[in-house]
Order: sequence, then structure tokens, then C-alpha cells
Amino acid sequence: KRIGLLLLLVVLAAGSVWGENKVLSLDGDGDYVSSNSTDLNIADDLTISAWIKPYSFVDWPGIVTNLQDNGGEESGYGLFYYPDANGMMWWISTQDSAPNNYASFPNVSVDLDQWTHLAGTYSSASGEMKLYKNGALVGSKGITGNINWDYAPDDCRLGNYHDSNEDYFFEGVIDEVRIW
Repeated sequence: KRIGLLLLLVVLAAGSVWGENKVLSLDGDGDYVSSNSTDLNIADDLTISAWIKPYSFVDWPGIVTNLQDNGGEESGYGLFYYPDANGMMWWISTQDSAPNNYASFPNVSVDLDQWTHLAGTYSSASGEMKLYKNGALVGSKGITGNINWDYAPDDCRLGNYHDSNEDYFFEGVIDEVRIW
């Protein structure tokens, strides 16, 4: 089922944003790929990975986001750039998190114009989330409970951080996105 969703995302990307070199090429000016399948609202065990080559970082550009983040109404997961810490963030809101609380790892640096592989994992069984950069573990944090979907986002997006009052677009290329 999830493999079919990944293929759906690839097919959706094959439109105007698909570059000649078979990567998702985004100009940071409103381009992204979206799926509103609730099958991507994964509750317990999750891994997201992607190769990225950013050209710039402005505000909060998303790599893979399926989140709602408005004060006490938080749900989902996201891998995006965090400007306050000048690095990437892996973000998860669980049912055990208090309102307006989540777990994340900020400040994982990524160089512009360089390919970087990022992977975020979460296991409700082990109660741990982890972030990997180029295959090396760069952070882990204890967090418990299934991923919260009480305030379900509109959709899962590649190349965009989006919730009900924010939209930040990625400028660069994204390749080999996997969600499982």
C-alpha cells in the first residue's frame, strides 16, 4: 500500500517540476508535490529519507512535511530547514506529547549546492526518534506514543512546509524520497 503511494508521488512529480536528470527540481517559488492520501498519516513506525541539494535556505523550506503546527494544534511529522538554528529539523508530534509540545532535532547543518542524504526515523515501540545525515546518526531523542493525527494536515508535501497559516518552499533538487 505504501509503495503504491510512493509511486503516486513520483507520478505526480513527473509533471512540470521533473528535471532532465530525473530529480525533483524546485525553484522555491510555489512548486511542490502533494498527496492527500491518509495512508501517509503513519501512526507508529516511520522512516523518511531523501537526497537533497539545496540552492538556498529562506525561512522554513520543507523537504517532506505532513504536519499541522499551530500552537496547541500540532500533528504529524516533518523534515525541514529550521532558520533559528541554521540547520535541518526532524519534527514529530505524538499523542503522548502535551499540547504545544513535540520532539525535534534542530541544527543539523547542510551545505548549499552539495548533495546530502537525510533520514528521519521514529519507533513508538522503542520510544525513540533518530536523524541521520549521510548515513551517520546525528541525533536521537526519546519520545513516546503514536504519532498524533488529531489535527490532521491537508496533505503530505515534498518541497514545501505547509500548515494552515504558513507556506515555505524549497529551492533546490530532491531525489529518491522514501516514506515507509
